[in-house]
Parts: sequence; C-alpha cells; structure tokens
Amino acid sequence: MVNIISSAIENMGYEYQVLVENPIMSVFRMAIALQNAKADCIIDVRIPDQIVAVFIICPVNIPNSGRQRMAEFLTMANYGLILGSFEMDMDDGELRFKSSFLYNKENGPESEFRQHLYNALYMMDRFFPGIMAVLFADLEPKVAISQINNVVDPKMN
Repeated sequence: MVNIISSAIENMGYEYQVLVENPIMSVFRMAIALQNAKADCIIDVRIPDQIVAVFIICPVNIPNSGRQRMAEFLTMANYGLILGSFEMDMDDGELRFKSSFLYNKENGPESEFRQHLYNALYMMDRFFPGIMAVLFADLEPKVAISQINNVVDPKMN
C-alpha cells in the first residue's frame, strides 16, 4: 500500500515528504492548497494492521478560550458525516479531519486511497469557513452549521 500511495500522490502532482518509513509504519506529509485555506496533509500507513489514516490539519490552532464552542461546532459537524470525522486536541487546540480505511495487502487500489484523500480535503475545505466564523466572528455553532448545510431554520431569525 505504501507504494500505491506514493505513486498516487506523484500522479496527482503533489510534492511530499516521507517522515517515517519502516516495516511497521510509513508516514507521508504534504501541503495542499484548498479553496478556503492551505492545509497540511498527513498520511499514516500502519502496515501490520493494514490501516491507512488520512489527516487534514487545520491551519489554525484553536485558542483555549474558543475550544468549548469549537467542540460544540465539531460535534454538530460530525453528526451528519458518514465517512471520517473532525477531531480537536483539547490540550493544544490542534484541529484536523480524519478519514481512515482498512486495506488488503493484495489489492489496495489507488482509487480507494484517492477517494479517502479527496473526501478529507473536501471536508476541511467545506467546514473551514464555519470554523473561522465560530472562532473569529463569534458566530453561534448552530448557525454556522446551518450555513454550511444551506439549511434555513426560521427559529434563528
């Protein structure tokens, strides 16, 4: 799977670094420009467990004063997601989107990896304006989620 991922990244035209490469795990890192932000992408391959995890790291750490409101926002964002989820480290404020999958050693297709990578990139890009609005514009998390989902709640007027 490690070869498939490195080939896929190269085929997509991204430059990347290999942070860890050993028989137990491989970790790739790359910077990706999204429509709404530039984010770091970490791809963690756990070889014995046959797991690939794709992490899109939000370019802004959440300050301590905003972590409770952000946790509320992320809980609402995660509720409707089927594939992947947002996570926030309550100690340092790192926020990321994670998508992971199990692969088969014999046939870990490049397309499966690409789908998970694109999903994770899309989700960070889609929710990033809401993250910023909750954090810096003091927008209520419920309103931000409604705006992202294009849902009009008459009770919010």
